[in-house]
Amino acid sequence: MARVGEVALGSIELTRDGLAGLRERSYYDPATRLANRDMLRLRLEEALKQPDQLVAVLLIHIGRFRTIDDSLGNIAGGEALVTLTGRLEGAVPPHGMVARFRTDEFAILLDRLTDPAEAERVAVRTLAALDQPLQGLLGSGTEVFVRGSIGVAVSGPAAQTATDLLRNAEVAMDAASTTEGGSYRMFDPAMRASTVDRMELESDLSQALDNDEFELYYQPVVQLHDWKRISGVEALIRWNRSGRGMVPPGQFIPAAEETGLIKQIGAWVMRESCRQQRDWAATEPELSRLTVSVNLSPVQLAQADVTRMIDKVVGETGADPARMVVELTEGALVENSAANVDKLHAIKAVGVRLALDDFGTGFSSLGYLRQFPFDVIKIDRSFVHGVDVDEGAAALASSVIRIGKALNLTSLAEGVETVGQADWLTKAGCDAAQGYFFAPPMPPDQLRPMLSHGLSLPSTGG
Repeated sequence: MARVGEVALGSIELTRDGLAGLRERSYYDPATRLANRDMLRLRLEEALKQPDQLVAVLLIHIGRFRTIDDSLGNIAGGEALVTLTGRLEGAVPPHGMVARFRTDEFAILLDRLTDPAEAERVAVRTLAALDQPLQGLLGSGTEVFVRGSIGVAVSGPAAQTATDLLRNAEVAMDAASTTEGGSYRMFDPAMRASTVDRMELESDLSQALDNDEFELYYQPVVQLHDWKRISGVEALIRWNRSGRGMVPPGQFIPAAEETGLIKQIGAWVMRESCRQQRDWAATEPELSRLTVSVNLSPVQLAQADVTRMIDKVVGETGADPARMVVELTEGALVENSAANVDKLHAIKAVGVRLALDDFGTGFSSLGYLRQFPFDVIKIDRSFVHGVDVDEGAAALASSVIRIGKALNLTSLAEGVETVGQADWLTKAGCDAAQGYFFAPPMPPDQLRPMLSHGLSLPSTGG
C-alpha cells in the first residue's frame, strides 16, 4: 500500500519529490530551466483573469541560432543557449517571466502593466542584449552574431484569451523578421493579411521546383578596358509564380532561407548555371572563356555538405570549375569566421573561383579579408552610385580598388548605371563592372547574340 504522500501506479510509486520532478519536466525546459510553452500558457491564463491590468507577450525569434549547431556543433549550441538565456532574463523586470517557446524562440510574459509602452521598453532592452556578439564559444576567439526579431502583443478588447495573445505575438514576430537587423513590432490587425500572404507564398514556394517555375537570368560582366566585351555573367534566379507572374528574389529568397528550401533551390541554381556554362562553351570555343557567377547564401554556407554539393554538381554537369565563380556576402562570413576559412578553402579546392560580394558594407578589414581565399571583390552599388560626382563615394570606391590590387584580387563594380560612372571606374583602375548601363539581367536566349558579337556601347573615355 502506498504511504501517505505517495501515489501507487501499478508497480511505480511517485513520492512528493518524484511528483515535483515530473511537474518540472512537464512545465520547464530541461536545457535552460526556463518555463516551457505549457507553463507560459498557464501563467498567461492566470494573469488574464486579473482585472484592471494589462498583460503583454513578447515572442522572440533568435535568428541564426540554428546555424551555431550546424557550424560549431551541439556543445557550442549549448553554450550559446546558456548565454542567451542569461541575457533575456537580465532584460526582463522582476514581475516578468521568460519562457522557451521553441528551439530558437523565446517568450516574455509581462503582467501588471499600466501602459503598453512598458512592453516596448522591454523589447528595446531585449534587442540590445541580443545585439552583443557571442564570444568564446568552444574556447575560441570567434565572435558569433545572432539577430532578434520580437513580436509584441498586449491584452485588450480584441485579445482577451491566451490563444489570442500568443497568436497576435507570433504574427507581429513574423512581421519583425522581414526587416533587416534586429527589430520589434507591435501587433496590428492589418498584419494578419500580410501573414496569410506569407503563408501562401511559402506554400507555393515549396512546390515551385516540382512545377518548374524557376528561371535563371544572366547579367553580363564586362572588362573595363573594353566596355563591349562580355567576360562573364552573373546568374540571378527569377520565380515565375503560377498565377502571379514574376516574383523578385528579395521577396522569396528570405522565405526560402527561413523555411530551409534554400538548400534545394540553391542546388538547382548551381546545377543550371553549370549546365549553361558547359553548353555555351560547347557551342562556340570563344565562349569557353566566359565565367558564370552563382550566389551562395549564408544559410547554404552553414550547411555541412555545401562543398560536396558544389563538387558533385560541377562533376555531373561537366562544367569547367575554373569558369565558375561562387559569390558570398560579408554577412555570410561574420559568424564563425574560423570555420568558414576552412570551408572556403575546401570549396576553392573544387577548382572554382570565389568572389566577395557587397565588399565594404559589413565588417571588412584588410586583415579579415586576407584570411579568405577570394579571387574577386565586388564594389557595392552604394559606393558606385554617384562615384563620378561625390568625393566620399569616390574615396570609398578608390580604397576598394587599391585593396584589390594590393591583394592581387580582381575588382568588380556592380550597379553601374551611367556612362559617367563607367568612365570614372575605368580611369580609377577597376578591372570589371556590371549594371544596367551595360545590360540588364536577361534570359539565355536573349543574351546569346551579345556573347558572340559584344555590346553596343560608346567607347571608353579612358
